[in-house]
Amino acid sequence: MNKLAFCGLVFVFSASFFAHGLETSSLSLESKKTALYSAHDEVLFNLDSGMLRFYEGNNEGAIERLTSAENGIFENYTKSVSQYAASVAMNDSEIDYAGEDYEDMYANLFKSIAYYNLGKRNDAIVEVNRFINKSKEISSRHEVQLAEARKLVRESGSTEININFHDSALGEYLSLLYYRSIGDKSMVQTSARFVNNAFATQSAVYDFPVPKSIKEETAVKKDDARLNFVCFSGLSPAKIEDFVRYSNEFSIAVPALQKYAQNVRFVSVKAVNTETGHVYTTTLEKIEDISNVAMETFQSNSALYYYKSLYRSLVKGSVTLASRAAGGILAESDSALASAAGMALSAASVLNENAANSTERADLRLSKYFPARADIGGITVKNGMYDIEISYYNKKDGTCLFIQNIKNVKVASGGLNLVSASSTTNEIRSGLISFDEGGGFKNLFFRYGK
Repeated sequence: MNKLAFCGLVFVFSASFFAHGLETSSLSLESKKTALYSAHDEVLFNLDSGMLRFYEGNNEGAIERLTSAENGIFENYTKSVSQYAASVAMNDSEIDYAGEDYEDMYANLFKSIAYYNLGKRNDAIVEVNRFINKSKEISSRHEVQLAEARKLVRESGSTEININFHDSALGEYLSLLYYRSIGDKSMVQTSARFVNNAFATQSAVYDFPVPKSIKEETAVKKDDARLNFVCFSGLSPAKIEDFVRYSNEFSIAVPALQKYAQNVRFVSVKAVNTETGHVYTTTLEKIEDISNVAMETFQSNSALYYYKSLYRSLVKGSVTLASRAAGGILAESDSALASAAGMALSAASVLNENAANSTERADLRLSKYFPARADIGGITVKNGMYDIEISYYNKKDGTCLFIQNIKNVKVASGGLNLVSASSTTNEIRSGLISFDEGGGFKNLFFRYGK
């Protein structure tokens, strides 16, 4: 008999996410702040407002909001670590939101681009370096909290969660461009090598080819007029509710991530010299699947959510004699996670054999407007003014979904000419955002169980 026979899994999609809908302008979102966000959601509001401002080209406003979000994440995370014993007994939705790791990281990346758009290159370099450094710290960030959480449910053993993400190819690509603009050839080569290493060592995240244009960027000469692009599309994952059921009498609810379907197959660019009429074209290449990064880096927090929810349920005494039997079976499992849960269930059964089943709702808070992917590329052109046309093509049938026009872009040799754009809000307005029916669900129990 399968030792996990008492475990069941139920997917419950977040009703609250669609009940509030998706705004497509920062003005609309900010006017509805009190209706859409609680007093514990200041970080969420700043992330959402900051990203919408970024898409609108409001660079100063985006930096303001994303900086407030980043500061709030740091303060709330620090508070959660120092007050862990007290906060673990509370439902996560009742405390100030401290963000997921990828939200914290990508806030710096979009601040970096916003600073570049404002002509503040040094600030742009600082922010992209902060983004890269944060990505390297992901694996060890939650070790202390995980150790404490496992003790609460009587599981001994390693606190290590293996996360297959330690560097961002997109971050290293931007770093390459920034350093090339200041003539640091050594750092250009280093950043290019890190882009390739990101793909070579993180196949779970980078499950697509290395962009061919990376090699081209390292060969750009000082006097070349190089026009570069970074274009975003789609939406990063949403949180859904995942019930891990141990018996008919006992289950716990934990948040999990579900990907949205990606609508864009590829992005093409046309640059027209407004003086000569000369046309340059290129097809951009995918460099980052932000949804993959989100799913991968979610693991540490996912484990914390699991143990905290299990502990709170046990404290409530919501376990019957039937759950004790289930716990006995689970405790014999080869899976460390299932075994720990089983022993905890059995212990709680002794404390309260006559209690009724009770399951709290999972905390489904998550920022709504980070994109799902990034495509990059470059064209070497002549100095001058250019009208840019960016076309996004449908993943299903290859037809053109959207065209964005950016007028009067000045391109000069000896520096960085970076154009950023996004189809995310257009995809929302067009009703193209839907869950990925092909999968993308990440569940802690069955990921680590056997």
